[in-house]
Amino acid sequence: MQWNSSTNAGFNQGASPWLPVDSNYTTHNVRTEMADSQSVLNWYRQLIKLRRSDPAFYDGDYIALNESDPNVMGYLRKSKSDTALVALNLSDQQQTITFDSAKLGSSRGRVLAATNPQTKSVDISKIVLEPYGVVIAEIQKQ
Repeated sequence: MQWNSSTNAGFNQGASPWLPVDSNYTTHNVRTEMADSQSVLNWYRQLIKLRRSDPAFYDGDYIALNESDPNVMGYLRKSKSDTALVALNLSDQQQTITFDSAKLGSSRGRVLAATNPQTKSVDISKIVLEPYGVVIAEIQKQ
């Protein structure tokens, strides 16, 4: 584990570790990631918090939505009280995905997590995802 930018990436202050330390340890380490709100570490922390706090994720059913799309995976997590939509772009190209808002019960979603931090709400009938982008939204009841 690359903990920080010190000698041996903060793993060992004494002898050299038996596994080599990657040369990127000065920029790719836990301390640096903790300070960056858009880091992979903080993205995973956000997802873990969501998994622990939202009934749709810790107690909900999985409902596949667009199984034939090779580029975007879309599904619902549905509990008795909440429904969340997850849309993942699995390609290196921008993708637009549409869902039938009548089947979902709404056309609006409040974003719970997204790889684009400017995304606060989403029109479920037409979601634009950046390359490898993710949108997780609570479907707002009408």
